[in-house]
Amino acid sequence: MEILRSRANYRRVQGDMGLAVNPRRGEVIINKSTMSAFIGTNFELLLRNSNRTTVIITGIATEMGVESTARDALNRGFIPVVVTDAVSSSDKESHERSLANMSKIAITLTSEELRKTWIQKNESLAPSRAERKSEVDLSPEVIPSLSHYF
Repeated sequence: MEILRSRANYRRVQGDMGLAVNPRRGEVIINKSTMSAFIGTNFELLLRNSNRTTVIITGIATEMGVESTARDALNRGFIPVVVTDAVSSSDKESHERSLANMSKIAITLTSEELRKTWIQKNESLAPSRAERKSEVDLSPEVIPSLSHYF
């Protein structure tokens, strides 16, 4: 996996980060070189072309990359959702201040709250047991937007 180690020297390094969430085969990976996922990438185009209205944001540097992406999402007409237990920072005070800031412009929830929301929404979309021919897919891919939940 290639990561940007430092904005100061833009040195790229290879390595295993031991991530809790890893991309699945076929998933799009967007390499970003600025704080916001929207700047210098085709992220917005991908979202619009797939009719997405909600951006679920996780990551490191809560007060930098996460907050920049949340603000840019809102400014572009998307609904930003920040998963509070899936963001982090090396500066606890900055992290907490950023979460407080984002709670004013974004939906903030925990990963468990997000999981329950996806399951609840999926169950409301599922046909009755008599109509069901196969198991309902509970994966996030089947739900294009959280905007209808909140």
